[in-house]
Amino acid sequence: MKDSSFSKERNMNILLLDIENAPHLAYTWATFFKSGGSTIEVITESYMLSFAYKWLGDKKAHVKSLRMYPTFKKNPQDDYLLIKDLHDLFCKADIIVAHNAKGHDIPFSNWRFMVHKMKAPDPYKVVDTLTVRRGLVKYKPPSNSLNHISKEQGYGEKVDHEGFPLWRRCMAGDVKAFKTMEEYNLNDVDPLLEMAYLDLRGWMPNHPKSHSGAFCEVCESNKIVFRGPIRSKTRTGRKFQCKDCGSWGQRYDPKD
Repeated sequence: MKDSSFSKERNMNILLLDIENAPHLAYTWATFFKSGGSTIEVITESYMLSFAYKWLGDKKAHVKSLRMYPTFKKNPQDDYLLIKDLHDLFCKADIIVAHNAKGHDIPFSNWRFMVHKMKAPDPYKVVDTLTVRRGLVKYKPPSNSLNHISKEQGYGEKVDHEGFPLWRRCMAGDVKAFKTMEEYNLNDVDPLLEMAYLDLRGWMPNHPKSHSGAFCEVCESNKIVFRGPIRSKTRTGRKFQCKDCGSWGQRYDPKD
């Protein structure tokens, strides 16, 4: 059963999420991208390094990484406890928002749940800000990355770091590297992902709807402006636009 005590902004629990993971380490006969080489042997499978999250409506974002758990000293690649905490968040969420959620964050998380023999989380909806952005501005901007969107819209930009060596140092159990990774991960959620989501949600005709009884079915605001009549074969009503999130909705008149 969902816990409704989290999101202070809305009736629905909306989880803003970003994950960071290690790459697979493997032997191959050839470079994948140049000649389609196949894997000979996987030395180390990918695992989660950290995740950052924020409940929409809360003031503070949070980050968790492997170094924060008692298993880190013995095995800095053991992500069971980290994944267990992530699974708990999934079970509490009504909507999970991430940039490339459908391409990476959700499937990778599901794979780690399966690896650790955890059951499927409670049902939730997914909002992928990358998919939404691509659908709205196809072929137009030079990039739809979270960093490009954030700089374009004035939210800021990703935390600067050394590049892939940061991931290598984390994989070696370097605590200082993990602290940098946590800062990087946290910034991706707050402010970057949160601001991108808030700007984009008014453009999402298929945004999951709230059934709390509030006026706007997207952000639950009561600041709406009616714009004109609508008619179906059997009913009449009015369309409206939310002044807070910009989304459109409709209200049908009660049946006689």
